[in-house]
Amino acid sequence: MTDDTLLFLARMIGIAGLGLLIISGVGGVLLASRMAQKIKVKWLRGKTFKYHRLLSLIGSALFVLHPIPMLFANQTTEMKWYHIFVPFTAPKQTLLIGLGSVAALVLLVVTLTSIYIKYMNRQVWRAIHYGTYAVLFLGLVHGLFISGEFKPGEIFEFG
Repeated sequence: MTDDTLLFLARMIGIAGLGLLIISGVGGVLLASRMAQKIKVKWLRGKTFKYHRLLSLIGSALFVLHPIPMLFANQTTEMKWYHIFVPFTAPKQTLLIGLGSVAALVLLVVTLTSIYIKYMNRQVWRAIHYGTYAVLFLGLVHGLFISGEFKPGEIFEFG
């Protein structure tokens, strides 16, 4: 595969993850809404939480997997595996890739605490779960402003 194909694949995986997390987020807001809970939709009864959780897990997995094709586009990105998990260390577009790394780390914490919600205080879990708003903001800035070409001298590039 060419570097351009790998970068395109990385973008598509990220966009798919974003789409699933947006749908899941709307479902989560509906779950938390008292008015929405009173609405009785026959085909959704008892399944909303199941769908919310499934879409969240798949979307989170896609977000975590989305930078992997960029590692194989090494001639263009010059990225190593640790640039994904250590924020603000990427050789190109350091700020924007760093924001994506922070978003991914927050998303991992939110996802792990949601998996182990049965063992947590509900108020602590809810406070951590609000981290999804940070993920949304950081991820949108990352996705909207990052360039897929990784050319020297691009905006927000350090080094």
